[in-house]
Amino acid sequence: MSDHTRKTSYRPEIDGLRAIAVVAVILFHAKVPGFSGGYVGVDVFFVISGFLITGIIVRQLQQGTFSLVRFWERRIRRIVPVLMVVLLTTAAAGYWLILFPLDYLDFGQSMIAQALFLSNIFFLRKSDYFAGPSEDSPLLHTWSLAIEEQFYFGFPILLMLLWKFGRRFVVPVFVALFVGSLAWCQYLMMNGDAFFSLPFLPPLWASADNTTAAFYLLPTRAFELLIGALLALAAVQITKSSLANFAAGLGLSLVLGSIFLYSDATFFPGFAALLPTVGTALLILAHTGRSTIIKTTLTNSTLVWVGLLSYSLYLWHWPVLVLGKYWLNTEVLSGVQTFGLLTLTLILSIGSYYLVEKPVRGYQPDAPMWKVYFAGIAAIWILFGIGYYIISTNGLPERAPAAATTLALGATDFGPYWNPCFVHSFELTWDPCRFGPKEVPATHLVLGDSHGGAILPGLAKAADQSNTSIGTYISAGCSPLHPVTFSDPDSRCATVYNLALDHMKEEIVTDVLLVSRWTNYRGALSSSADEAEKRFEANVSKTLDILSDAGVNVTVLLQVPHHEYFDPREAFYEAARTNTLPPYSLPRAQHDELQTFVNSVWQKEAEAGRVTIIDPTDMLCDANACDFIRDGVVLYTDSNHLNATGAQYVEPVFTEWLTIDNRAVE
Repeated sequence: MSDHTRKTSYRPEIDGLRAIAVVAVILFHAKVPGFSGGYVGVDVFFVISGFLITGIIVRQLQQGTFSLVRFWERRIRRIVPVLMVVLLTTAAAGYWLILFPLDYLDFGQSMIAQALFLSNIFFLRKSDYFAGPSEDSPLLHTWSLAIEEQFYFGFPILLMLLWKFGRRFVVPVFVALFVGSLAWCQYLMMNGDAFFSLPFLPPLWASADNTTAAFYLLPTRAFELLIGALLALAAVQITKSSLANFAAGLGLSLVLGSIFLYSDATFFPGFAALLPTVGTALLILAHTGRSTIIKTTLTNSTLVWVGLLSYSLYLWHWPVLVLGKYWLNTEVLSGVQTFGLLTLTLILSIGSYYLVEKPVRGYQPDAPMWKVYFAGIAAIWILFGIGYYIISTNGLPERAPAAATTLALGATDFGPYWNPCFVHSFELTWDPCRFGPKEVPATHLVLGDSHGGAILPGLAKAADQSNTSIGTYISAGCSPLHPVTFSDPDSRCATVYNLALDHMKEEIVTDVLLVSRWTNYRGALSSSADEAEKRFEANVSKTLDILSDAGVNVTVLLQVPHHEYFDPREAFYEAARTNTLPPYSLPRAQHDELQTFVNSVWQKEAEAGRVTIIDPTDMLCDANACDFIRDGVVLYTDSNHLNATGAQYVEPVFTEWLTIDNRAVE
């Protein structure tokens, strides 16, 4: 047996280290006090995985037995069976628990992404404005699994080629990749608020900022796997017992220190990720051919057993915690509830390890590889098919009683233009969405935020009826007011705003409609109400100056009624329990009061002849109340965004805009 073979044989202390990592992650996600940095357990896994897999590949390259197809076959056996069981069980549990249709729709999308090992990309570019936060997605934790599988698709190929054609360059190449990965990760973290993009490519990442990209992308996390890989490639060991004990002690201190001292506020990943990853590498190095005091603890039979369960534990814990909150109808778990869900996680993990993971890995080891690949591909298609069915049915809202289904249908009533013209409007093309006659250039433009996206069905209808060509420049969270949009000149908001301004300079463009949740941006300008009002008024004036210089007539759509009390998920579950549709409505006086200042600013500018006002209020409200539901039909997707049906109700205000006589711009 060669040195390298001996050094990569089974090492129980690594399973003990896996146990520490998975327990840290689980307790962090369960919000157990004291484990504020438990998320670094994932980084520990990355180093361990890089070390073990690289050791296996190098050993087989030395022996001349390495095969890519055999390598990937083992990955299929290792990853797919338990993953499929967890995903299918989660899908069934989500159906049975009547997961809110938008959340179930999101789950279907994430299931397809994970079936293709692209869930890290999915969560990076997740931009559904009305979906729940990513933290409530039952498959969020699979991002790390996707990164590993992406790494082990390309890494063996590169290592094999270097080994064959330039063995002396193996370590230098991977050192260079390590440095490049770490440097790019740190660079993105230092410019975290900027909109993430790649040179020479359109913005495929939706509204992701640099911090999110640094967290989710393989190139910015590869340095952690490469630490383990380089450790395996170096094949070194510590000969002195005292030095081995020191390295082990330091390594464990770095890992545990990260777990207990890091928090959500830590500038992570980047350089901060070096503490747990270097600590893991030191622990592995210290026990390569040596025994230390710490090894006695790491090889404790219970700890090793938990380490053997670590893959199953990791896969089960997050869906159990997320769906457990749905089942218990709570946002914050009590100590007893947490203990119960973690116990369930352990039971499920034991079952999947002994009934699925272990048997499949040892089943017919010499079976033809095509059978394993066929089974893996079949599993992917099954998961893909289930995910597609969930997506195509908008999250299966009919699972719920009739009243809840009505609310769910309203919350998913986006219309046909939502995804292509708002969610993905500037990802694959720099051209605006167009409505009305396509054979002529757009004479009217819409500039705004998500409220602009919400009214697209009404705009499209008005454009067709008036035979007017409209172009839209809308993006989530992007105020059409200057300089709010330019808080970051490299942001998506600034990009959209500048594109709209360039378009306005074309002689054919005569009119622009500004659409926004105006009160939201007013409140964001300052913590002082008086200062916020002054800035809002100044921003409106500056914006109208800019648009006047562009030579266009300006119209503003006043804000639709905001039903502040309404939460679509809470309302859905209330209706599911009672099977009655609550009489949601907003007092007209409350709406008028909320909009008083903003409307007065626009009215002042209208009286000066600088802007024309169109108001949807009278179409959604009578003298006493503003409707959320009309004639049994929901008009909103959430508290403040009209759905496609609601946008159709206010279509006359858009026709009014399109038929206003052109005004001379002063």
